[in-house]
Amino acid sequence: MPNPDRRAAQARRAAAVGLPAYDARLEWACGLCGRVVSLINGGKKAHKRKCPVRREREAARLHGNAEHPANNHNAGASASAPGIRALSPSSVDGNSSGMDTDPDDLSEEGSDSSDTDLGNDAAASLLSFVGAQARAHLPTVQPTVSRPRTPSPSLDTTLPVPETALNAGAVPSLDEIPLLEVGQMFVVPHPYSGQKPYMTVSPFMQPSRPGEVPPVRLDPHTGSTQLLENVLPPHHPFKSEADFRQAELFVMDNCTDKHINKQLAICAEKHKSKEPNARAPPEGFKSAKEMHQLLRSSLQFDAAGEFQTDVLTVPFRGQPRKYKVRWRSISKAVESVIQDPIINPLLHLYPERCYVRHFDGSARNMRVWREEWDGDDWWEYQTIIGPGGVALFITVYSDCAIVSSFGNSKKVWGVWAWLGAVPKSARSIKGKGRAILVGLLPWDIGEQGDNDAELALHRVVVYHQAMMLILQCLRLDARYGIYFEHGKIMYKGHTLLSIASMDYEEMIKAALILGVQSGFPCPICLVPSDQLLDVTHTWPMRTTKDATRLIKQASKLGKTARAKKLREQSIRDVDSAFVYAMHPKMSIYRIFATDPCHMAGGLTGGHDFPWTLKYLSPASLAEVDHNFAQLPPCPGIHHFPRGPTTLKRLSWEEHKTIARYFIPCSQGLYPAHEAEILQYKRQVGIIVLLYEFDVQTDATFEMFEACKLKLAAAAKVLSELGIGADYNWPKMHLILRHAVPGMRGKGPTDNYQTSFGEALHPPHKVDYRRSNKHIGWEDQLLRNTQERNAVLKIRENLDHAREQPTGQAFGPEDFRVRLASPQKRISVSHALRSLSVQLNQHSLETALHRFILNSVDRDVSQNIILDQSITPCFSLRVHYVCQVSAAVKEDIVHVHPNWYDTGPRRDWVLVQVGSARLAFAQLLYPFWFKWKGVEYNIALARIHYRFKRSRLSGYIEILDAGCYEFMLVDSVIRRADVVPPTRTRSKRVVQDLHNDMFLRLSHID
Repeated sequence: MPNPDRRAAQARRAAAVGLPAYDARLEWACGLCGRVVSLINGGKKAHKRKCPVRREREAARLHGNAEHPANNHNAGASASAPGIRALSPSSVDGNSSGMDTDPDDLSEEGSDSSDTDLGNDAAASLLSFVGAQARAHLPTVQPTVSRPRTPSPSLDTTLPVPETALNAGAVPSLDEIPLLEVGQMFVVPHPYSGQKPYMTVSPFMQPSRPGEVPPVRLDPHTGSTQLLENVLPPHHPFKSEADFRQAELFVMDNCTDKHINKQLAICAEKHKSKEPNARAPPEGFKSAKEMHQLLRSSLQFDAAGEFQTDVLTVPFRGQPRKYKVRWRSISKAVESVIQDPIINPLLHLYPERCYVRHFDGSARNMRVWREEWDGDDWWEYQTIIGPGGVALFITVYSDCAIVSSFGNSKKVWGVWAWLGAVPKSARSIKGKGRAILVGLLPWDIGEQGDNDAELALHRVVVYHQAMMLILQCLRLDARYGIYFEHGKIMYKGHTLLSIASMDYEEMIKAALILGVQSGFPCPICLVPSDQLLDVTHTWPMRTTKDATRLIKQASKLGKTARAKKLREQSIRDVDSAFVYAMHPKMSIYRIFATDPCHMAGGLTGGHDFPWTLKYLSPASLAEVDHNFAQLPPCPGIHHFPRGPTTLKRLSWEEHKTIARYFIPCSQGLYPAHEAEILQYKRQVGIIVLLYEFDVQTDATFEMFEACKLKLAAAAKVLSELGIGADYNWPKMHLILRHAVPGMRGKGPTDNYQTSFGEALHPPHKVDYRRSNKHIGWEDQLLRNTQERNAVLKIRENLDHAREQPTGQAFGPEDFRVRLASPQKRISVSHALRSLSVQLNQHSLETALHRFILNSVDRDVSQNIILDQSITPCFSLRVHYVCQVSAAVKEDIVHVHPNWYDTGPRRDWVLVQVGSARLAFAQLLYPFWFKWKGVEYNIALARIHYRFKRSRLSGYIEILDAGCYEFMLVDSVIRRADVVPPTRTRSKRVVQDLHNDMFLRLSHID
């Protein structure tokens, strides 16, 4: 469908000839590519000359595939440095900078047309395109990815006509959305999807009350899909499932070949001697070598394509240097995901926008971001592609990991890719849509004595030439698309390199900028290096067009003048692999995603924490370590037995723990300016927390913006105090200025954050330990990675074959709070006497009698109660609805008299008193009490009703000593984390920097 500008021009031309402003007879749909064009001024005839599908067929008919064999194309694609130059943008577009210079092909100043010419030499480009199709021929596996790009006549290729009041690609505003009620969600699919906006049940941001769990299925992607009939058994190529389980144990436990052979020999000997309970050895393999051969013969082993090894020859000071690159086609990796019969039904092809009622109670709606397809970028690029195709977002992650620090350290610089159309519920580390390793970049670049500045440029050139091998196949796929089947309909998908998940050091390599010491160190905008902390100004965004123009101007100058000209934007004149592979209407500077792992991690661990260690005295640091060691046990929180201040290396999870607990553990230990320091650290903790929300809304973005201003103001105050604190860092700028726009465009950070890729580093370290450590250990590492992926794939097939429909809907046997770990039954009188001695409370019998009269039975005497028996329990299982994601989650609350021989453990909980009042309680003695055939769950607790938020630290402080009361366990909302007093802090503090607790307690002043 033509865009609004073209529609307006069409209306003017129609009025000039006396026709109505819009007439369906003025448009014509191409039968080959599906594009809708205007019939005015010869649009149909012009499109027939430019139709890409027609040009493909003509080129194939005239030249034939025999003239363009696949091996010739591959030879040109992997021919070291000269071959890379032949495939670089300079050879196709005549641009030595590696960036498109045609203003009509740029996303910032794009033309109206959704088609793109490949350059002046159209015939040569077309022949390369035909050769690429012949090279990428796929086996006939259902569902299919079809090349050449012509839909099968047996499949329905007609998409429904959009029936919506919105224009093509128009963005709905909040004013156009009807006012929603609590529990409703309004979904607006993209107009090109052919779906009407619809109303559904909203699981997001609903108030949670004790005993209430919404009886809805909260995640539509967690259920089972329709089982596809497979000719081969799910455990293929193993003879039996038992054989596969044995191989799975060997591979997933990282057993060496020597260990595997010994274990198989022992099993064979025991089985031969007919020992009782002896396990039979595997029938399909008798040694590690045979097991490796079976895995390699698996259909899943090379589903993403075989790895190739190429040698790059890059000159340095006139001397050639060679580097090995192990890579495979990223397009094959994407196609392997699309073809997977388990993943294919889960694909979400069109963007959409979701709206719910604002949770502050006001009469307004708010927008919700959950997945990548909820972001603005997907909506925009789908509009650019048009109704004839769908956008397939690809996220690329690359990072370098140290696998051995002994002697000359060894590193692995891996590149992974995953498909954004796969829901994140299936995109876990071992999930169906997990990341696929597509390449190993050269990491040992440089020799002793090399000039630092020249070596830095040399490393950038090697990086982009290596990435060119991996990404080059995306150029044609982004422009012309690939056909694939989904839901018995054939779609044309344009694979778009949409997100680059990297740390800052790799961002500047990919963006081809000079870095942190340059005049403009941000890879997204042109902020001066001395204004990184300024949040009041809006700086111009980097664009491909401006960078190309600057490089062209610099190329005409001398060496000194050229370097000065390039420093105007702090860019390098190097061919960009990313620009070459991207769609011409996309900008490289918009694909960089700020993530919590490196940006916020650098904020806390890279700058703030090291400064704090220098600012505090050794005695204060020792006190901080002591306070950390005294923290009560809490699930999911890393505890430091000896304190965090002496550790040299900290992970991202440890940095998050420090950001949450450092204020309660260090309050009162600062020599000066404590209020300013604690205010800054509190805002850092909130920023890190909001950054990691797996569901974002307009409300959470408002919180982020308010916290951002407070953080910038607090950082500016500390910088002006003269205590050595400096916050003018690029990572601080990326958080303050580009975090919220990035999440609005790409969705919540858990869709692309680098911690998803960081979790893939430990397997590489294990694989290196399994290798022989000699030359070629990288090839052994790749084999182990592929075998592990094949085992995971076979395991998915087995689980899918026996999968039963599951969901989060609650049935009659489900519960919200349940007592667990029951102990021996004892009498009420005995239990109360023991508790009276332990707690020094002598009125427990009266308190229990009063509670029974008010909550259980008004006609029972105290003596009858004391003669009853109860069952004490040591734990509680509490189900609650998360206020961020609306998922039902579980807390385990422990109450134990001697927790692992370290003394009593009594966890804290958040309880609801009355209809709207909250309180914090420390559980002391939960038990079951049965009366007149009804079982009651009761607990003795110390309840605190008085608390407020501290003006100094920002945390909630408990003010009263608490009172001992009996309560129903059903009044527990969820577990609470309460930090005990320290030598310099007299009150208990509630640690509320958790996504759910932060929203529950944000109203407390």
